[in-house]
Amino acid sequence: MALREGPTRPLMDVWFKNDQQGIIVGVFGMILKTSDGGKSWVPILDRIENPNGYHYYGISRSGENLFIAGEMGILFRSTDFGETWEQLILPYEGSFFGVVGNPQGTFVITFGLRGNVCYSMDGGEVWQHKSVGRSSFSGGTWLFDDTLCLVAVDGAIYISPDKGETFKLLSEKFPSVIAVAQSDNDELTVVGLNGVKKINFEK
Repeated sequence: MALREGPTRPLMDVWFKNDQQGIIVGVFGMILKTSDGGKSWVPILDRIENPNGYHYYGISRSGENLFIAGEMGILFRSTDFGETWEQLILPYEGSFFGVVGNPQGTFVITFGLRGNVCYSMDGGEVWQHKSVGRSSFSGGTWLFDDTLCLVAVDGAIYISPDKGETFKLLSEKFPSVIAVAQSDNDELTVVGLNGVKKINFEK
């Protein structure tokens, strides 16, 4: 029933643990799970404390933890794959549009408005805040060679080889980019309002 409300309650991101178990997040605090590969979805709003109904924009796994990022600086972590959630306190209160972590679970970064990012080197216990550029970040991914890639709505593409300490701005841009994925060892695929484009980058 909740999925039929799609036009009024947009769903923003999806994560799957395996081919059967998954979670979708969306606006106004919408969060649903499936245990049958997406054939049916069940709301699980009671598992997460969000009395103001803040939007959820991104969900991602890092190690054995799940993270949900959203507006007004909210970030939630689950250590049991969505059964329970805790809200983390971050040094920034603006909206986050996504969250990415390394496979080992040690490094997590959430990104959002006006180039603001918050990152943790210990799986989400202690957080640092910094600004990277001026445009809002819309997407990110962890690359094959253990580096980070973030993309901004003005088309800027950033690579960080040292877990958020420094960022390299690529010379090529793709305005109105929404998401990024690595399609080859030295190639990114970016998608957005202007379609799809492959971009080479130097490691």
